[in-house]
Amino acid sequence: MSGYYTEQYFPEHNVRYIALLDNIDTCLYSSNNEIFHKAIKYIRVIYK
Repeated sequence: MSGYYTEQYFPEHNVRYIALLDNIDTCLYSSNNEIFHKAIKYIRVIYK
């Protein structure tokens, strides 16, 4: 059921969903995506 929300419901309703641990960001064309991915790498390094 979560696939429905991330792939269909959220984009239709202009909801941005970010899951840091799963590397999911529903705003694929955001200029912040690069910052998002750098933050995920940083968080993974800290918590290993």
